[in-house]
Amino acid sequence: MPENNLLLYLTASPTLAYIIVALGMFVEGDIVLFSAAFVASLGLLDLGNLAMVVFISMLLGDAIWYTFGKAIRSATGNWLNKWVSKVTHPFDAHIKERPFHTIFFSKFAYGFHHAILLRAGSLKIPYPNLLRADIIATFVWMIIVGGLGYASGTWLHQGEQYLHYAGYVMVAAIVIFITIEQIIVRQTKKRL
Repeated sequence: MPENNLLLYLTASPTLAYIIVALGMFVEGDIVLFSAAFVASLGLLDLGNLAMVVFISMLLGDAIWYTFGKAIRSATGNWLNKWVSKVTHPFDAHIKERPFHTIFFSKFAYGFHHAILLRAGSLKIPYPNLLRADIIATFVWMIIVGGLGYASGTWLHQGEQYLHYAGYVMVAAIVIFITIEQIIVRQTKKRL
């Protein structure tokens, strides 16, 4: 079974797992963090190492997204710059006037954080103004999302006699996580 081979590789080489997690943080952090914390709760990954990899990868990835936003700004007529501008233009005033709040709340708006970072870069907002917010938001985000993943895995581990329900538990946990995130997105949009 392919899934067993992947689990075998990850447990035999935790370094590979951390590399996959680090790369995943650049693209889709929520599901990667939730899943990695779930795996860490089962004892397959060290929680301290995982937290360090996630934190550093998220900050590095966010810096790359910001820098990419600065680069696409200089390419006039760029379709990506036009798209980012269209999606995030209503938040320009918030990004400029309240960068801390915008960055913090965008971290919890599924699929919106990268667009905000691209826009902040294209608006040439000084990165140090965003970094403090990004550090705090990343830390809080890790506690919430990672905590949900870890708690889900812990509950599963304690209920091994119900292991045949594991797939249902994982799906339910992801649905609950996405539901909570959508509630946060709606609340964030109301505040912005």
